[in-house]
Amino acid sequence: MICLYFDSGIIPDLRNKDATKELISSLPFFGIKSCFIICTLETLPLFKDLKAQFPYLDFYSRCILHPNDIESLKRDIKKYSNKFDLVSVQTHIPEILNFAARDSRFHILCLRTKDEWSAFNAGIGSLAFQFSAGVEFPLDFLIKTETANSIMIRLCRKAVNIALHTNAPILLSSFATSKFDLIGGQEIRFLANTILGIPLGTGQKIISFFPQLVLKKNNHQLAGKEEGLRVITNSQEMKKI
Repeated sequence: MICLYFDSGIIPDLRNKDATKELISSLPFFGIKSCFIICTLETLPLFKDLKAQFPYLDFYSRCILHPNDIESLKRDIKKYSNKFDLVSVQTHIPEILNFAARDSRFHILCLRTKDEWSAFNAGIGSLAFQFSAGVEFPLDFLIKTETANSIMIRLCRKAVNIALHTNAPILLSSFATSKFDLIGGQEIRFLANTILGIPLGTGQKIISFFPQLVLKKNNHQLAGKEEGLRVITNSQEMKKI
């Protein structure tokens, strides 16, 4: 099977080795070769063991910060930035999203709830475009009967539309905790188009180009201008693809 799809966020129970192995072993069946694995400082050593166990898959460690204000965000980033491949921020406070979007130490703005979707605006989207910060919309709410309602879909779609119009790099992730939550690449494109109003061409970028854009931003941050590495900027490349 040819694996083309990049899942921007799964959440395995790393302490449960059997459940984690079952989830990770199912990734190729869904066409997933690469993914960001969400973990914590406590489970980070287990993530490293997981990478060694599945060398044919590409894993990147990712943490999610939930700051109450900018000062707490500044404190947290000092603790997390050099330990994880990617650092993401989840909040309903526009000022924090604005700060994180323009700070190169943060790679993803995670918008998972109706308050967080409402907090997202064109100014934040423009900063995300300018600084290649991924704007993530986890799709786990669509598979839960208690949250998959028309109001939630409408609010999410409104935030997605802002991201589209500001050319922000959109990420759609499964936030899978088991193999039953995984979503294949073609299914992502279908859901993106039919439910969230994302053009099919952009849907292809979501499962391939945009996650790589976020990674390249981090590679540049960690390694500087390495020989042969050119950081893709939104203004140069995103409109060409």
